[in-house]
Amino acid sequence: MKLYKLLFTDKSQDIKDPTSIFGHVFEIIYEKGELTEVYVRTNSDANILRDYFNIVDAEELKPKRFVAEVRLKRESDFYNRIEWNELRNFVAKMEKGQQLRIWVVLESRINNLFLKKADKLKIDAQRAFMGRRQKEVLASILESEAKGNLYLITIHLFDDDKARLKLYAKTLRDYIFTNSKKLKIQIRKAKKFEDRQPKISWWDSVAKYKTWLWADEDGVKKIATLPTPQQLKLQVSLNVRLPYYKLDRKPEICIGKDLIYNEEVCLEPIDFIGHAFFFGASRSGKSNTLEVIAKQLKNYGVVIFIDPNSQSARKLSQIADMYFSITKEKPNFGLNILQLPHIFEDRKKNIDYQIANVLELFDKLLQLPENAPNVRYILQVLLYQMYKLTDNVTFQDVYNAVIDLYNGNLDLDVDDEQFQKEVEMLQKMQPQSFFSILTRIKMLVENDTFKYITSETTLDWEKLIPKLKKGLIVFDVGKSSGEIVSQTVQMMIALSLFYYVFRRDQRGEEKIPIYFIVDEAQNIAHFSFLGDILAEAAKYALHLILATQSYVRLMDMAGDGNARGLMANTNVKLVMRIVEGKDASEIAKSAGLNEFVDIFPKLSRGMGFLTIGGKPGELSAVKFIQVNYSGLGDKEGKLTEGFEPKPRTHQDLSKMLNPILQLIERRPDALEQVVLYKVFKNGKKIYMPDLLRELGVNRDRVEDVINKLASAGMIDVTKEGNKKAIIYVKGLFPLKHIVENDEGRKVALRVIKKYYEKGYIIVPGKQQGDVRPDFLALKYDSNYKVKYDGVIAVEIESPNELSVHIEQVVRNMKKYNELPNAAKDRIAEIHIWTSEETYPKLEEAYKKFLEDTTIDESYKKKVKIFVLKVGEKQKTEPKVEENQAKTKKIPQSTGEFTEAKTAAIETANNTTAANSAVTASSAAVGKTPNDGKAPEGPKPLTGELTQNSESTQGTTNGKLGSLTLKDLVIEILGKENGGYIIQINGNKYYIKEEYIKILQTAAKDQELIKNVSLNKLELKIDLGVVDYTIPLAPL
Repeated sequence: MKLYKLLFTDKSQDIKDPTSIFGHVFEIIYEKGELTEVYVRTNSDANILRDYFNIVDAEELKPKRFVAEVRLKRESDFYNRIEWNELRNFVAKMEKGQQLRIWVVLESRINNLFLKKADKLKIDAQRAFMGRRQKEVLASILESEAKGNLYLITIHLFDDDKARLKLYAKTLRDYIFTNSKKLKIQIRKAKKFEDRQPKISWWDSVAKYKTWLWADEDGVKKIATLPTPQQLKLQVSLNVRLPYYKLDRKPEICIGKDLIYNEEVCLEPIDFIGHAFFFGASRSGKSNTLEVIAKQLKNYGVVIFIDPNSQSARKLSQIADMYFSITKEKPNFGLNILQLPHIFEDRKKNIDYQIANVLELFDKLLQLPENAPNVRYILQVLLYQMYKLTDNVTFQDVYNAVIDLYNGNLDLDVDDEQFQKEVEMLQKMQPQSFFSILTRIKMLVENDTFKYITSETTLDWEKLIPKLKKGLIVFDVGKSSGEIVSQTVQMMIALSLFYYVFRRDQRGEEKIPIYFIVDEAQNIAHFSFLGDILAEAAKYALHLILATQSYVRLMDMAGDGNARGLMANTNVKLVMRIVEGKDASEIAKSAGLNEFVDIFPKLSRGMGFLTIGGKPGELSAVKFIQVNYSGLGDKEGKLTEGFEPKPRTHQDLSKMLNPILQLIERRPDALEQVVLYKVFKNGKKIYMPDLLRELGVNRDRVEDVINKLASAGMIDVTKEGNKKAIIYVKGLFPLKHIVENDEGRKVALRVIKKYYEKGYIIVPGKQQGDVRPDFLALKYDSNYKVKYDGVIAVEIESPNELSVHIEQVVRNMKKYNELPNAAKDRIAEIHIWTSEETYPKLEEAYKKFLEDTTIDESYKKKVKIFVLKVGEKQKTEPKVEENQAKTKKIPQSTGEFTEAKTAAIETANNTTAANSAVTASSAAVGKTPNDGKAPEGPKPLTGELTQNSESTQGTTNGKLGSLTLKDLVIEILGKENGGYIIQINGNKYYIKEEYIKILQTAAKDQELIKNVSLNKLELKIDLGVVDYTIPLAPL
């Protein structure tokens, strides 16, 4: 006979006749504890029992110190009917620590004894003078009883407390009624008690005093009818029927017991190669299951265990090879996931790969609403620009850059129309809406724990994994520093691990198996790389063991496609107690457990349905199991040392993104400065219609600029009749703190004007730091967007500096070479200006500069020197004229400011000679190989600085010509306000002088023109490699 522990199910209450289930010989044992445990010893087939119970093989129970046996006190009671009350009512009254054993044995000798007694009573009745009728009735009753099944009953009550045992043994009298109303209670020590099946031998039936308890079939029902969960706290299970399937597995990773077939359920590492997914609500036993698996899998590879709830991580830390935590005062590891990985040899490939993955992390962090501007696209461009400059990007860098973009403090030199539109949308957002988008990343960058972790990467998987080979690495990513920190660190560890396995696959390195165990897997399930891992587990040797409380939440976080992909591509699934109905139905459908969906909420702790994909040649199996206990105590191991990150030196990446901004005081607005110049150039006064015609931009935009300049006191705005007049006040020549002496100011004023004439704007340099430019000359496009490449650094050298501090002048020529490459590469030329009187000193300084062998030749070619003659103040500004009849030749400089092959200082008449502007053409002192001509040298990078500032050659004696571009004819009608009046298709427009030059160049190379189109107020010319858009101001 076998002893089973009974776990009650819904069908347990359907048992009407215990003998039909347990047979005619069985023992029932009740053990009273927090729950009442019920055992049965029987010969019945286990499959029959499983129709009503879940059964577990049980070890023999130890009896208590004392035992009380209940017997009849008189033999006469044996031959009289015994009435029974339901003993389950007595079980309900038992106290914790008591045990009741009841044997029920079909005994035919009782029938024989009754028949013998009946025969004897009949004979006695014939002889009796009195009581004859009574004997006849009793004989008839015994004969009737003997016709049915009669069972021998033994009852033993156990307790460690003898006094309490005696009290409860007497209580049993209320459940057994005999003819004499008396029972015999025998109490003794249970030390020598042997639990054997009782029987009546022939000798017992002949010689012994007959005081056995017995019952007929109705009595057995009252004795052996089991209690219900409503009556007692029973260990309840579920009525689950599954076909038997023998798993052919070595006992390597044993998870638990099969509750139906009472077998140990074990898996092998190969089962986890195809990944695993566990589902279970809070307190379902899911965390204990992960602990059980981690303990055993660490013998077959490297187990990396991430716990966002801390408890399991701390337990496992006792047996871990490495233990990392973010819940202490300071984390003991660093991981900056934004640091650029080096997977490919091509840096651009690394950048593209990194951005694709990091953007998925930001998708989860920002949780952008659908109606928000495309912050994702802005982040993509920002990250690309950052990675061009450095590998070490941080969350703080990204956050600062987005804030600077929003506030207009960051001007990225990105030629991307979509990016500019997105930035404009971003800047138009209300502050409340904008900061609500960045709330989550703001919480991170202001969190001390997160800043410390992301300051430096100290976890180098390339060293840790090969060194460990087998073992356990535990991460406690608990929520003591905030849930968003916990989630983000979880994502960063996952992403870094994927980078590692992807990199080692690319390099063909040894693939040590990695088992990645993650609780609350919804935090990483949105990553697209999981699809690669799931589909190609063998390729990457990274095996996922994921757990989550809610499948519906997983679908919300990861997307329906990702979630179903996870379910479809996991070989092992364990479904434990699921409370939410939608979760239960979705999991049941995905895991193929539809028939058990109603059972999921009823599962007790540690109970679950395990589905296992078969090995080659095997069928998939489903097991109903009770997970083993991990056996880990609530202790915590020692944290791993030696991986603490070092504080990171702050870098202002927002300025590194546009390094020119580091050299100037404020971000320039090209339209503002051009408006100032137009007003100044027009005699310090211009009317609004004329200004609009010259600028060729939207009136509202110009109005905004004028209002801004007026509020800053740079212009005055008045009404003259029906016209608005703009009057120049100040702001075009920012000389304060840069050029202080009079001679230098005279040179600077005329130099600044020259750059404006050539299509530049002038920005004062920042007078802090090691490199302090006097000015920077910046170009701008047709929409007045500043261009930050092809920059000209401008230095003004006064007579005093050249006479007294010539070494400082040489230093000014060299200083830009000290800039970081990102800034130095954007500076096309360095222009050094001085007056005619001190030009020889400038040449001397320049010669010393050129003789410095420590300076790269490419940098030397950038440095040009220029001379400007400053004389008496004139009523009108001097003009640089070409083809003068009389010129005074001077030593040649490093480059040309005009198209002339030889530079000239104008010596026309006495009224103009004193204030004429002169450009020098070469830096060479004395004669040159070019016989007085300017050396060719490198072609200047500054575009229009080498252009002729005079009108386009296309008119003769006041008559203007026309241009043809493909089939489009453009008539040039006249010149006005520094621009031209043109006519296209009968409509007149005003365009700037610079655009006439573009049209002339295009007209000379008709074969390069792919397309010409006139669209609204824009003329577009497609030259294949470059496009031009020319704004047209209608007249």
